Amino acid sequence: MPTPDDPILSTPSVEGVETLHTAHVDAKSDVTLDGTLKRLRISAASSYESDAYEFIPVNSNKPVVFVTQIGRFEVFVNIRHFQGMPEHDNGSVYNKADLSEEEIAKQPNLEIIVHFTPSAPLSGDQLLFGNDFTYSIKPYIPTTLLTAGLKFFSWFIDASTQGDVTSDKPYIYGSALSSFNKIDYADINKETKTTGSRIDTENLHELSTHDLKIPEAPSKRSKFFAQQKHQAHFSYEKDMTYEFEFNTNFIKLQDSQFAVSIPMYGSRTFDVNVLDYLNDTFNNVNFVVKAKSKDGVYDVGTGNLGVVIKFELL
Repeated sequence: MPTPDDPILSTPSVEGVETLHTAHVDAKSDVTLDGTLKRLRISAASSYESDAYEFIPVNSNKPVVFVTQIGRFEVFVNIRHFQGMPEHDNGSVYNKADLSEEEIAKQPNLEIIVHFTPSAPLSGDQLLFGNDFTYSIKPYIPTTLLTAGLKFFSWFIDASTQGDVTSDKPYIYGSALSSFNKIDYADINKETKTTGSRIDTENLHELSTHDLKIPEAPSKRSKFFAQQKHQAHFSYEKDMTYEFEFNTNFIKLQDSQFAVSIPMYGSRTFDVNVLDYLNDTFNNVNFVVKAKSKDGVYDVGTGNLGVVIKFELL
């Protein structure tokens, strides 16, 4: 299987995978749970407080911006065939307007782009990217499946991945340096992108401020930074903007659907229609960028939070 260098719920876009099981993931115009029409709500915040979240204008090339203790974050989200809550009608569009139909067909199902400008130097082994929940998922989904997937991922894909899917606040985090599909950078003398456009060719290997031979290819860079010794030798510098891109076809959200493909051995995946498990409590997941705590604890709510991007079906 091509290298998926992201947390288990955050697996990169891969073509040509074989599906072991598909549980009702075909797109529909209407999604209902218990007879109630449901729509996606995509929002972001710099804390877990419910009143802090802002709607993200999906497919708009316009970010939501947060200034936190560890730096400034600009967040863009693109979803192919996005159909969200009515509140998204102001600013969000079904597909990106600057793309042709042929280009849209080649877009990943989900794309998250984060521009990060540190407020102070930050060690490369401190910045994390992954998924978490603010409630237990044990009553709603078979955690044995997720635990097995996490072990497989950390053993064979990304050794930087840490997680606990059986805790009261489950999480799966990996190093940002190995977890994002593509990483670009720009210093104060280089113009940064102001839109949520994709990174064509990443340039992290061009950095002259580190005594590291960073591979040029994204997949090799991910493997390189899965090693903690390489992460610790890297530093996110003040006055530089780092552009992180996560994209995947393993998460399917078009027309407010919600399905996940879990990578298995070889080129196989196990497709789960998350709608089968959702209810009024288990209806959301967070994508998180944060600096881990100085004592190395990964738990939800520890460390310095950068940004929480919440995906909800309400």
